[in-house]
Amino acid sequence: NCSNCYLLTSLEGAPKEVRGSFMCERCDSLISLKGLPEKIGGSFDCSNCRELITLKGGPIRVNKVFDCNNCYKLRSLEGIPKYIGGDLNACVRSTNNRGFDYEELDELNTIIKGDIRL
Repeated sequence: NCSNCYLLTSLEGAPKEVRGSFMCERCDSLISLKGLPEKIGGSFDCSNCRELITLKGGPIRVNKVFDCNNCYKLRSLEGIPKYIGGDLNACVRSTNNRGFDYEELDELNTIIKGDIRL
């Protein structure tokens, strides 16, 4: 758990797999998910990371919830896991971003077992 680490700029060096959840929400200096575990047994939360611009490099599989709410600089869902065992929370609306749509999500061929909130 590295939540509220305001000066954290990189996740490189994280383990390749985590059995539980991985939380890095409110890491204001984080711009990329590169270096995250490929597999997360629980939930993943990178919500409220104000400088996050891409989901590329993030986990391939999250067994529970994937949350990237309020990451206002995100412009694409490209890089979300190929499998999400729970909900996808990707509500990103601001003056510069109208949010994402289901058409973009369909193009990514992601399996989502829970609810989708865009």
